[in-house]
Amino acid sequence: LWSRTYPTPLVISPMGSCALVRPGADIAIASAAMARGIPYTLSTMATTGIERMARAVQGPLWFQFYVLKDFDFNRRLVRQAEEFGYSALVVTVDLQTGGKREKDLRNGISIPLRPSLRHVIEGIAHPGWSFRLLRG
Repeated sequence: LWSRTYPTPLVISPMGSCALVRPGADIAIASAAMARGIPYTLSTMATTGIERMARAVQGPLWFQFYVLKDFDFNRRLVRQAEEFGYSALVVTVDLQTGGKREKDLRNGISIPLRPSLRHVIEGIAHPGWSFRLLRG
């Protein structure tokens, strides 16, 4: 991180579940960033895995790491990011206690996600969304 020079003082922040909006969105966003030499930060909650992202794009990749309760899983994630050439580890510690996000509360979103009857009904009512989510 400190020994590298980047063309701009920008970095793409981590985003989870991009495939919910558009299949392949993680890789598309990372590819656009790489074309401009901008680092892309892959979220722990991304819909694209560490290895798949590293194989799909060439350029500066960072990995945003949530400290989860399973220490062995944490270690595997960090080792995998290192193995596939991620040049920075962005540590995020806010997941252990979820914030009070009014919009998420209204929409029944929780951490961890708890599927509900409402989610099933929405999935049936919007088969295109469901298909893209499953395909993503």
